[in-house]
Amino acid sequence: MQFFKKRDAILYQSKLDKKKDIYLFAKDKNETGAKIFYINSLKNIYNLILKGNANFYEFWTESQELKFSLDIDFENTEKNANKIVKNICKFVIKELKEFHPNYSFSNVIILKSLPTDIKQNSFHIIFDKVKFKNHKQCRGFFNYLKSKNEMAYCD
Repeated sequence: MQFFKKRDAILYQSKLDKKKDIYLFAKDKNETGAKIFYINSLKNIYNLILKGNANFYEFWTESQELKFSLDIDFENTEKNANKIVKNICKFVIKELKEFHPNYSFSNVIILKSLPTDIKQNSFHIIFDKVKFKNHKQCRGFFNYLKSKNEMAYCD
């Protein structure tokens, strides 16, 4: 489903069965920053992206649980990107061990986008089995990490 107002999309999503794999996404409508909102499954959005219909943004609701992840972006000229990513992961794992003593690098999923002439080297790091009640708690953990380490290149 497509919506022109975020609140309409959230209202529609709230009426759906919570067990369904349905999420809130947005896409730029035009250069002004206006968005079109979509309620769709991850599988359908993934298939749209595979067909070249990219540039979707995931949005979270107040009650949506989510896994902790990081986006790490470097300029194409960065020579130590892999080493920096590994060091950031090690730091996060060290901090996670305070809450999850058995957490290890084997729980980390590292996805790397192929660099292009106009884009950066981009990594998406998923810390599997680390979930937060909502995006605010997740942001709080990220801010905690930033208070202990610069977390350069991360968001």
